[in-house]
Amino acid sequence: PKDGSITYGNGLMPGWTGQPLRQRLKDELGLPAAAMGDVQAHALGEAIGSWCNIIDPECVVLSGTVTKAGPAWRDAIDEGFAAQILQPLSDIPILQGALGGDAPLIGAAENLRDVMQTWALDY
Repeated sequence: PKDGSITYGNGLMPGWTGQPLRQRLKDELGLPAAAMGDVQAHALGEAIGSWCNIIDPECVVLSGTVTKAGPAWRDAIDEGFAAQILQPLSDIPILQGALGGDAPLIGAAENLRDVMQTWALDY
């Protein structure tokens, strides 16, 4: 959410759903803070280094360290995509992201830079 709270804390993060992460970081550190979801951070990071158009997809980019899970994982992705995609889009290639595990870090840093520029305009 725009307020920087955690939308959903899965089983790895019990009790985190709804926690005001951005505000807590700001309060504890005494510094401006921004927060975004991991999926959004991956997407933004890969979009920065990708040749794919996110609005009108020319490809699907798989991002993060999970992409190194091996052929069984990738085969399942390919099969699921083929079973669900609309026929006119079936030729869209599925590519491994160039940034791998760095994608969410780069995306989060870009988000913070953008947010800080907005803050600067407010002052």
